[in-house]
Amino acid sequence: AVTRLIAALARPQMQLPAGAVRSTLENKAQAGVAVQESERMGGDDDWSVSGAKKTLVSFASVPPGAQVFVNGQDLGVPTAGGRVVRKLPHGTYKIEMRLPMYKTERRDVTWQSPRQDVEFKLRPNFGLVSVASTPANVEVQLDGVRVGITPISALRVISGPHELKVHHRCYFDYIRSFNMRPGGKVDVSQQLKPLFAAVEVDARWRSNDVEAEIYVDGKSVGETPGPHKIAMCSSELEVRPRNTRLSRWKTSLNLQHKEHFRAVAKVDDLNYLENQRNARREEQERLERQRAAAAARRLAEQKERRAAERRLSSARD
Repeated sequence: AVTRLIAALARPQMQLPAGAVRSTLENKAQAGVAVQESERMGGDDDWSVSGAKKTLVSFASVPPGAQVFVNGQDLGVPTAGGRVVRKLPHGTYKIEMRLPMYKTERRDVTWQSPRQDVEFKLRPNFGLVSVASTPANVEVQLDGVRVGITPISALRVISGPHELKVHHRCYFDYIRSFNMRPGGKVDVSQQLKPLFAAVEVDARWRSNDVEAEIYVDGKSVGETPGPHKIAMCSSELEVRPRNTRLSRWKTSLNLQHKEHFRAVAKVDDLNYLENQRNARREEQERLERQRAAAAARRLAEQKERRAAERRLSSARD
């Protein structure tokens, strides 16, 4: 038996599953064959962790508020703290900052340390416009967009060609074209030219023409009938007869550019008007007296009726 076992061990061994090897070793032990003991740990965990080192980068601009781009990627605009903060791997990057009314700044920036501050001082790309007019409170347009009313002081305007317009319906437009340079100034102070219309008025008492003077907004513009040129946006016309015994005549105006307004001012004798007013007043007083008398009669009749009712009631009792 021993000779057969030695011969079996001398033959090439087959690779068996772990369970099969265990069974074979147990069989050998049970058969009294000496088995050499050993111990080992399977697997290998000898490896290292590596990764890109990063820098905490803080972006800011002067003046604050610029939009930040890193290698073309938009990192947004600063928060309330005035900075854009990101962790980025070490290296060299193309940084760009944009802010309205300022020139875009671009630079290559390298960082290797744990923290890095990147601050760009932006150069203005605008100039200043000031506008004053006579009269004031007139609309101002820049490139067709309303920007306020006069007076306007230190309005920021981006560099380049522009058209400025001072506009009011009662005046001719003032238009100025200019090319703004960075840091430049444009000052406008303009006396506006009014638009005109015309008035022509005949002053008439009954069927007769009378001499009179025409006043527009309280200022004399000439004798009747005219015509006289007046500012288009005048609001009131008055005719004052030379004969002070005749009444004045007034009307409101709402004119268009180059309109020729015509009217007949019918005036009356002031004595006649006074007599008419007195007659109307006397008639009103007479009607009031009649109404008062009628009311008194009704009150007396009501009292007499109540007294008669009381007497009748007493007689029945």
